[in-house]
Amino acid sequence: MIKLFSNSSKEDSHIINFILNSSKFTFKRCKESELNTSKNSNNLYIVSHNTKLKEFSKILSSISKLEIKNIFYLLPLDFKEIYEQSIINKIFYPVDFLIFEEKMNSFFSEKIILNEFLFISNDNLLTNTKTKQEIYLTEIESKLITLLKNQNSISKKQINEIVLGHKAVIESKSLDTHLYRLRNKITKVSNQIKIEYDDQKNIKMTII
Repeated sequence: MIKLFSNSSKEDSHIINFILNSSKFTFKRCKESELNTSKNSNNLYIVSHNTKLKEFSKILSSISKLEIKNIFYLLPLDFKEIYEQSIINKIFYPVDFLIFEEKMNSFFSEKIILNEFLFISNDNLLTNTKTKQEIYLTEIESKLITLLKNQNSISKKQINEIVLGHKAVIESKSLDTHLYRLRNKITKVSNQIKIEYDDQKNIKMTII
């Protein structure tokens, strides 16, 4: 499901209605006040055609402070000259509906690729395309795999701080529990991922 936000006026309601009724994606119409609860959701934000650039700049600033991970903008064509090279995820309208769907599919189907057959979808589903096996990970488990994938090895203290948000030096039983559960889930999907300790007692992940 994708949360749908907009600062649209009544004149733009046909755009929202068309997307809600025609897209293959499932949307939930949300109020802008709900953005602060959408940090880990998939989000589409439609910007009204009569929005001023200065106004949109304020919108971007506000949303940036919320640290929302997955948000895609549908922007008026008038914004293209200014925002075409921007790093925000966007498409400009009017736009062919098939192109819109392709862009949405590409963005919201983003994967963490582990190897030729293994990936984690953006809804934390670990999938083995060779065996057709899959299992859902928790947000923390997904973050653990992503972190280990990008590091040769990493200490328990660093994982506690980065993934679990533990700032102080604490007993890492919570981390051990997460690692145990994650290993059990992985073995149900693949024998190509190994999470273990190295000689320095740091944690590393090996993917065959």
